[in-house]
Amino acid sequence: MQKRLAVLAASAVLTAGCALPAGGTSSGGSGSTGGAAVGGGGQDTCVIGFNPEGKGVNAAHGLVTATVTVNCSQPTQIHVVATLVHDEGNGMVQVSDAEFDGTTIDHTITTRPVNCYEGRYRATYTATARANGEVRNQHQVSEVTTLSAGDCRR
Repeated sequence: MQKRLAVLAASAVLTAGCALPAGGTSSGGSGSTGGAAVGGGGQDTCVIGFNPEGKGVNAAHGLVTATVTVNCSQPTQIHVVATLVHDEGNGMVQVSDAEFDGTTIDHTITTRPVNCYEGRYRATYTATARANGEVRNQHQVSEVTTLSAGDCRR
């Protein structure tokens, strides 16, 4: 439970139905870590973040994935696309993605596992939330995670 609270505390905020709090962006802004929230001021609130916090990149058994979590205070219509990108020597290239489109309170989106290679990885997500007749979008990019051959084998 402590890990989830840490993810929520570090999240940037996107709101529908009220003004943006500090650190939030709408309509495609980007940031280095964090997530998005929908609602506020007594309205429905959803917080989206990377798992693990700030990174979202997970390696085990020769495979790597990106993971994004969604936490809402009540059932909310939300669309999230999570993406895993890898620096293959010519810049970051998308290697896997996953999509969730539905009504949820608590949901985890994990990209399709791909072979793990040494190098730099990032997780990204794009979220579209619908609340109180408004639609808001946010795009977040995680910190860089550098994986070694040992990280890929564990």
